[in-house]
Amino acid sequence: MADHSLQYRSALAGSPATGELPLRLHRMELSELPVDCVLVAAYAGSPDIAPSIARIAGVAAPGAPGLASISGPVSMMPIAPDTWQIATAPGTGTALAFALKSELGSLAAVTDLSFGRIVAIALCGDDSHVVLEKGIGIDFSDVAFATGRVVATGLHAVHVLIVKTAPGSFHILVPRSFALSILEWLVDAIEEFKA
Repeated sequence: MADHSLQYRSALAGSPATGELPLRLHRMELSELPVDCVLVAAYAGSPDIAPSIARIAGVAAPGAPGLASISGPVSMMPIAPDTWQIATAPGTGTALAFALKSELGSLAAVTDLSFGRIVAIALCGDDSHVVLEKGIGIDFSDVAFATGRVVATGLHAVHVLIVKTAPGSFHILVPRSFALSILEWLVDAIEEFKA
């Protein structure tokens, strides 16, 4: 009998424009991060569910709007009022979504965005904030955009979620069908830094 098991296939694999990842260009690195994502949106009138989400996901609740809570492979990111996106290790998103649905019941909508719907691109390097600023009207410098900050915005006419994971290091979460376009835009934006 033929093996019909599903296998992950990168949306970024083998692009003629970028080559294989990780890609090192001019003191910066671009790589793909395997990730599962779950979206949680509280229904109107629900009590504060952030502590419950954080407990189930295994992270601390974000301290304020615009701040992500990161613990190992899990990030809990507020993306709108009473709405969070949780990024977690590959293969764990479905179980996390089930646990959240079981706990939150009628308090929130829980949507499993795993199975390749979201691609995470890591951009690392001392000038990475300048690369992002070429396409986004936000100051991503260490002073203005501290580690743990998160923003939902547009880049190259695509909705993205950007979280700063360390000085000079960003994770860019993008819908799978637009991931290659964003990667190619990033490669073009990095060209300025040629030695």
